[in-house]
Amino acid sequence: MLTWHVPRHQSLLDMSSRWVHESSAKRREGFYQKPTHHKMQTVSRWPRPDVSRGRAHAQTKRVETNKSRLLRGILNLLLIEWQKQQELRLKKVHMNREEEHQNGVTFKK
Repeated sequence: MLTWHVPRHQSLLDMSSRWVHESSAKRREGFYQKPTHHKMQTVSRWPRPDVSRGRAHAQTKRVETNKSRLLRGILNLLLIEWQKQQELRLKKVHMNREEEHQNGVTFKK
């Protein structure tokens, strides 16, 4: 059994208050200070990184160039054309089936 030797004249309350005092002093000296995160030490750049988008640096911001805009426009047009073609094709198939039905021709799916 371990006994914690406390001088008789020193009460436990005293001890605890001394401990609190010591710890606060240590805190004041930066004893418990966490090492500062490396991000805090970097030189602040301007323009600032786009923080809201979670990008690391301002340099990596995506900028839409004329070429990319043009390409996107062309692709959009192609898509629209293709959709039109698909609709026409579907209509044709539908018309053919209706005609065949009118002629009394049954077909297997």
